[in-house]
Amino acid sequence: MAMASGHKFANFFPSVSDSSVQQQSHDLPAYFNSRRALLVGPPRSGKTSLLFQFCYNCARESGSRSHVVFICQKKRIENGPPLLSRGVDPSSEVFNRVHMRYLVDDKELRKYLACLHLLPNSQLPTALVIDNFSAFFDQSSSHVGGGVRSAHGRAQDMAIARTLALLCDAVDFVRQNDQPICKLLVSDTSGADGPRSLYLFQRWFPLIFHIKALEPGKFSLSVFRDSLGPGGFHVSARYSLLEHCLSLLSLEFVPSPPAVAEK
Repeated sequence: MAMASGHKFANFFPSVSDSSVQQQSHDLPAYFNSRRALLVGPPRSGKTSLLFQFCYNCARESGSRSHVVFICQKKRIENGPPLLSRGVDPSSEVFNRVHMRYLVDDKELRKYLACLHLLPNSQLPTALVIDNFSAFFDQSSSHVGGGVRSAHGRAQDMAIARTLALLCDAVDFVRQNDQPICKLLVSDTSGADGPRSLYLFQRWFPLIFHIKALEPGKFSLSVFRDSLGPGGFHVSARYSLLEHCLSLLSLEFVPSPPAVAEK
């Protein structure tokens, strides 16, 4: 299926895996039509590894004209580098089409997005990926108290909303020019009930992937409940981070319950 169809579970995992799992991947319905997606999960659940595999798959499937941009904080990526899937060659020429952009904070992020339209068409991204979005924003609210903390939280929410609006506008510009298939994938760290700013993200991301811990080193990836419409499919992927590699273990899907008509 062409990359233009939207986000797929297969984009997060290697194409070379157990044959039965590979068949499951082919059988999954392609209902992720949104090209904007958010990936949320607890700390140390492999979010960066999933994003990096996504970048690799996008660069490989889009061919030599692909220009995948991976935005992250250098210190974070050095302290917790992504795990590659078994069978992915670290020296593959595909990685030449994945371009790392190291930014420090939300101001640098907004500056980069505001200048995206100045890039030549050959450098416009076919996919734009941002690792740990909230980490770019000032976290000093945890060190203040009372009304100061509340005011800081509101200011941070406004900065997040402003950046999300600029981000989506920048990607829309790219799609209207040389890269109509440009995909946007953003990750964020969540607690048990999702990321703190979920209500902000939901305005801009109609598709949200949610990670849950199963047991040490094993996790499930599914579509967040609010992203599922009536008559859609609930899809779950089980994966492992054991043995220092990202491995897809299984895929399954079941129809969502039909909407209940109001009396």
